[in-house]
Amino acid sequence: MTPAIRSTNDHAFQQLLGEASFGRAIAIDTESDSLYHYHQKVCLIQIATEAGSSYLLDPLEGFPVEALRILLENPNLTKVFHGADYDIALLKAKASISIRNVYDTMIAAKFLGRTEVGLQATLRDELGLTISKGNQKDDWSARPLSEEQQNYALTDVSHLLEVVAKQREGLEEKGRLHWVQEECLALESLNGLPEKAIPREVFRDVKGVSALPPRALAIFRELMACREVIAAEIDLPPFRVAVNEALLSLARSEKDGGDEAVLANIRKRDYVDRFRDALRLGLDILEGDLPTLERGRRIELPLKQQRRVAAIKEWRKAASARMGLELSLVIPQRLIDKIAEANPASLAELSAVEGLRRWRVEAFGEEILRLIRKP
Repeated sequence: MTPAIRSTNDHAFQQLLGEASFGRAIAIDTESDSLYHYHQKVCLIQIATEAGSSYLLDPLEGFPVEALRILLENPNLTKVFHGADYDIALLKAKASISIRNVYDTMIAAKFLGRTEVGLQATLRDELGLTISKGNQKDDWSARPLSEEQQNYALTDVSHLLEVVAKQREGLEEKGRLHWVQEECLALESLNGLPEKAIPREVFRDVKGVSALPPRALAIFRELMACREVIAAEIDLPPFRVAVNEALLSLARSEKDGGDEAVLANIRKRDYVDRFRDALRLGLDILEGDLPTLERGRRIELPLKQQRRVAAIKEWRKAASARMGLELSLVIPQRLIDKIAEANPASLAELSAVEGLRRWRVEAFGEEILRLIRKP
């Protein structure tokens, strides 16, 4: 096993740059530690080249991720990912790298009509290979990496360039290669990972929070803020400090001191007293200062617009079955709503609907306009 690259002076890194400069594409993947740490990091980067070499680059052992900008921002070199969204957002957030010329084998698998689109299924369907995903949830921030982990990580990239060749054949046969290319182009504009929310605002996005009465909502806000602060202090994901359900139960009880059985479910027992303090803080908030949730007003759409939405949704079912594509891939609900509201009268007007993509107008535009024109 070749040692992971720890420096830009490493001979293997210079070899990687040389191979990439003479090639048309590289395959890339990253491993992070979001399951194990609050402040997530790029823990490992895997790259495969057309020369048949695969490399591990180890940022935790000194490799500067920014040194990959010369490759990843090169518009003439295709960067092949499988499920690129998170990797792109991670590299943009942690190293300010804006990746150009992306090909995502997961997106391609969807456009080929595959019912399973994970890497394991994609390698099986395209190349007849069987791989294990047993190390997928490992703590990639722990060192040293075992030989098993290194082999697993390299497997994530070592066959992707072969997959691209197979997928391109299938996509060209179906006339969908440019569809995939357009979707992949959109990945370049993805934002980096979002900033952490303000601790006392985290409670708003938790499933089940809307059912809490005002006092319980105040308690839950303080409990969630407490958890967020503790998680940041000890660098653990919030769910490893206490799970949402335990804190919801505490909030519903609205009791000073809390239900001991629920407190026992707080995973980091050293912090039980801080959660009790947070609960009491929620109990002591004045009635006029209790938090509220902003609830979206129900907007009654005009009848004709409702009919356009219903007609497009019904058409989408048939188009999905006919083309072997997921419903949301044919056209997602948010775009159905936009089209119904815009009520375009021509392909030019349909093309102006934000986010629609040219390939959808090309493939489905006339059908959609006929639906809209119906009385």
